[in-house]
Amino acid sequence: IGGEFAKTESGSFTLGATHALLRFRLPSVLAGFRALFPDVRLVLKQGSPAELMGMVFNGEVDLALTMDVAGDGEDLRKLSFGEWRYVLVLPRGHELADKEEISLADVAALPLLTYGFAFDGGALAARAFARARLSWHTVFESDDSEVLKDYVRLGLGAGLLDSAAFDAARDADLAAVDVSHLFERGEYKILLRGDALLRGFAYDFIAMLDASLTRERVNHLMYAPAVEDFSI
Repeated sequence: IGGEFAKTESGSFTLGATHALLRFRLPSVLAGFRALFPDVRLVLKQGSPAELMGMVFNGEVDLALTMDVAGDGEDLRKLSFGEWRYVLVLPRGHELADKEEISLADVAALPLLTYGFAFDGGALAARAFARARLSWHTVFESDDSEVLKDYVRLGLGAGLLDSAAFDAARDADLAAVDVSHLFERGEYKILLRGDALLRGFAYDFIAMLDASLTRERVNHLMYAPAVEDFSI
């Protein structure tokens, strides 16, 4: 965006996000925001979904972006800004890589490498395994998808990752199998305090994540009576 289109707002904007979002989803959005608001000091903080909820609740960040919010967090507003899905990342040539349809029992039988929050109570994977009355076996947990893929390459197990973390060209030595049918639909969430007063540039940032989240829409979702469903 050319300088003639830059806005003159200034101030500080502190944003929290998971590693996966910071690494794979946000770089282009943040670059566009910096170009549009050159005088806004952008501060980034990384954390797990539970940590990010705490950051928002305690006022450490203006808002947070996450992908698997477990628990109610009734004092927070949660605005959806897109969908995500799990893939099973395997060494190329693994017997499951070419299986027509993988079952949750197939996944349960594998040593898993996944996010530290994947099996927190109320998380998508935890709910799916609980419903099926299956146990899981994690051999390594990390919020860094690149590290998880490296250990898949070393033969430690199978990765259960956000599909955004897999790049067919960069990860050509691995195979990614869509297992989203085994889990409920995942949504990326913007977390805000219910009493948050958003600056103009925060509304613009939210709209850059999802064009349907206009200022009017955000205000409705933020400040409508608490009995309403705040999902998009």
